[in-house]
Amino acid sequence: MSLTETFTYVFLNLLSKWFQAISHTNRNRIGDTLARFAFRWIPKRQDEALKNIQTAFPEKSMDDHVTILKQCYRSFMMNAVHFLAFPKSFHNFEFNVEGKEILDRALAKKRGVLFITGHCGAWELLIAWLGVNKYPFEGVAAQQRNLGSNKHFQERREFFGVKHIFRSSSVETMIGTLKSKNILGIVSDQDAGPKGAFVSFFGKNASTPKGPAVFHLKTGAPMVFGTAFYEGQNTFHIHIQEINPKTNDSDTITQTFTTMLENKIKQYPSQYFWFHRRWKSVDKHQTL
Repeated sequence: MSLTETFTYVFLNLLSKWFQAISHTNRNRIGDTLARFAFRWIPKRQDEALKNIQTAFPEKSMDDHVTILKQCYRSFMMNAVHFLAFPKSFHNFEFNVEGKEILDRALAKKRGVLFITGHCGAWELLIAWLGVNKYPFEGVAAQQRNLGSNKHFQERREFFGVKHIFRSSSVETMIGTLKSKNILGIVSDQDAGPKGAFVSFFGKNASTPKGPAVFHLKTGAPMVFGTAFYEGQNTFHIHIQEINPKTNDSDTITQTFTTMLENKIKQYPSQYFWFHRRWKSVDKHQTL
């Protein structure tokens, strides 16, 4: 690592220790303060996020759109603070779990499991919960450009026993996870460019990664969709569902879990990460 990256790693470790040392109440207060500051003074992609919210909820008023955006900042900052405070912060929460038996049945088939989610709710807490409960989880994640922050984030995630696979890893590595009868976790809701599967997301075509569908069709691994949303009083609702497409083809599989994500976002609109350029790519077949 370079000197700058080493400094970043040391700084994040010190920050993490400080967040662990303070009370849960103070962590929440800091998250609130950071959210208000970011909303007012860090406008990066704010217009993009607001436009996305307007696209998803055209029936709502502008005041509603802005409220969702402000709450989105709060959700993201809270998640960031509590993630930096791992492992201590994990034990401040209670988890209302629905569908654990679905994941257990999928694992019992011994073909590995594709665990699909989106950038919604507290996905880092969801991964930690899987690790605490001894599930053989290996999550696919992008590598940070700064190697110091990358090392720190990887250590935070792997503390609970889960493993880390970088998105740049080979397809064979990911399929190897399934062949080893483990869980392959994929966050599948970012724009996938012109080669993605164009499926409906809030009534508008969105390029979506084909990876989960391709892995399922190659290996026969069962698919589940999992989320963790904050419900107040320090409680998260973890919901695990079977993914049962009407037909076993790539586009239908991708549309099925994308619709499941959309339905969850409708329930918890302020807990989705609206800052992605979700509709960036244009479906050329639709514009000819």
